[in-house]
Amino acid sequence: MSKSYSTNASQEKQRRKQLVSDGIDLILSLFIAVGQQRQFPRTIMTKNLNRQIVVHTKEEILYWFAQAEYQDCRINAYPAFLSKAEEQDYHKGVNMNLFSPNILFIDFDAKRFDSDTSLEKALKQILKHIASLLHDVSPLVLWSGHGYHIIIPVNAKEALENFTDFTPYTTEPSKEFLQFAERYLSLSKADTANNPGFKSCLLRAYAKSPAAL
Repeated sequence: MSKSYSTNASQEKQRRKQLVSDGIDLILSLFIAVGQQRQFPRTIMTKNLNRQIVVHTKEEILYWFAQAEYQDCRINAYPAFLSKAEEQDYHKGVNMNLFSPNILFIDFDAKRFDSDTSLEKALKQILKHIASLLHDVSPLVLWSGHGYHIIIPVNAKEALENFTDFTPYTTEPSKEFLQFAERYLSLSKADTANNPGFKSCLLRAYAKSPAAL
């Protein structure tokens, strides 16, 4: 192996590490901006993990992402339970606001479009549509490697399970709202195979600013 090749590989690894680290900071800042979520504990997933694991600090996230050589690094948009007791209480209807739908998620797959131009055009249409409906909201746009993830923090302090209006129709109104919001806000252009839920909203730690679109 030549010295120049080794140096380039090292530089590329450092670049990817910095890119992922910046992506983690950006995603964690969402939870602070929302103001209704705790940052940790939270689950993550990587290419070489076959399940989600719970982490408690950014340093833990970076450790596991480094083990995966920064490939397919994802962070759950919603927190994990602090304990088994908290999880049991939640399922009994206690502290339902832990999972109020305050981060909306759109999975926007590039394979549905015949060119990069049509993909970017559709993305701009969706962002314009979101801006017309949700004032003073700044979506975060992440490049997934296969399309875009659009993450929208909103002011939702209570779980929809607290409102009896939904009782006759569903037992999981907050989860169903996440799925409705993805379809509606994406102008029905979101990936139809994606059904967001509080355990499956996994955000990739690569970021692209909307300002650059």
